[in-house]
Amino acid sequence: WFEAIGIATEEDCFHGTLHLGTQGCNYDMLLVVTGPARGRVLYVSWGEGLPHFVPDCDFLAWYERWLDELLAGWN
Repeated sequence: WFEAIGIATEEDCFHGTLHLGTQGCNYDMLLVVTGPARGRVLYVSWGEGLPHFVPDCDFLAWYERWLDELLAGWN
């Protein structure tokens, strides 16, 4: 998964990302800002499996969906 977000080694794991927020103690949301996946949102669950990209095609699509879910009362 490192190559998918444009990094070469585990040491550079989250260089090129911007932390968007957290959804609990071990779950973070990152925006990829460099490389071939630039503009995609990545979810990281620390200690539980591999990080994964959300199905939304870009940050704006993810953000609009996230706002809609908040307005709908999703927790």
